[in-house]
Amino acid sequence: GYEAATLRDIAREAGLSTGAVFANFADKNEIFVKVVEEETARVITAAIDAHDTTRPLADRLHRQLMAAYEAAEGNARLILSAFVMNWSGQTSDAEANAGLADIASLTDMTRQVILETLRHAQSENELPAQADIEHGAEIIEDLTFSNLRRAHRDGQAFVSMGERLRFQIELIVSGLKAA
Repeated sequence: GYEAATLRDIAREAGLSTGAVFANFADKNEIFVKVVEEETARVITAAIDAHDTTRPLADRLHRQLMAAYEAAEGNARLILSAFVMNWSGQTSDAEANAGLADIASLTDMTRQVILETLRHAQSENELPAQADIEHGAEIIEDLTFSNLRRAHRDGQAFVSMGERLRFQIELIVSGLKAA
């Protein structure tokens, strides 16, 4: 696990010399943040690429988040570890806290993708101007990660949460439309 791993362990597993690892990273926290950053970028890109303005809003959001689930599937433990780290709060280590801030900013990207989709829907009059899309995006983000946790806990693939997520999104979009 993360706590027991040393930079030497990481170098050995990566097939690198310890010097090569030390030349590029100050500590294992920096490695973890870099890996999470790259993985998050890949998952977020999948969600952005799945944005299809020809689909109804609920379907469009579902498609985006399912693309993210599919992209995240291979690194489920890494992604969930990052979120647990983010949710657990501050540590006594200043460098680790800096890493938490980095991870928190990366997790916010999911909400931003959802928010952009909702903003587009407002601009196209799919949602009323007075709809509280900030809170809508936050709720959908929370549901997205809650479903990831649930799937992992139950030993299921992330994509198995598809119908559950569709129902949840339809509820939120219906509420936003009724605003």
